[in-house]
Amino acid sequence: MIISLLLAGLIILQWGRPKAGISHIVDQAIWRPIAKRLMAVERRHLLFALLMIAVLLFAGELLAMGGPLDAGLIVLWDVSTYVDILLVSAMVGLSARIKVGWQMARRGIQQVVSGNRRLPRARARRLKRERPASNANDDDRHDMIRLAA
Repeated sequence: MIISLLLAGLIILQWGRPKAGISHIVDQAIWRPIAKRLMAVERRHLLFALLMIAVLLFAGELLAMGGPLDAGLIVLWDVSTYVDILLVSAMVGLSARIKVGWQMARRGIQQVVSGNRRLPRARARRLKRERPASNANDDDRHDMIRLAA
């Protein structure tokens, strides 16, 4: 609790008096190294850490089922890579759909604003071909008889 009060006091000091000398020292000594380390964290590291929490929660059962923990960590790194690839591909697909939706919405808004509301062209209707009547019940094919004569 004392550490959290100390950190809260440092945050209040940074917000209240950012130009003070002590604020500059605290910024250089505490906040910049923390920010530098956080900027070095990649998405795959976060996924590995989240999966590691699950592994540690069930470590006893996993050890009994799967064997040594170091082999499990190697498999876990592989799983976190697969999850990372899945998330990236989902985000790429989602961004492509959002881009198309945004373009369509922008085009519709531009048409409404400019008063150039054209109705979409109607598709040309194809004429249906008349099919000859089916002679399914007729054993005598008249055209064949004509050809034979």
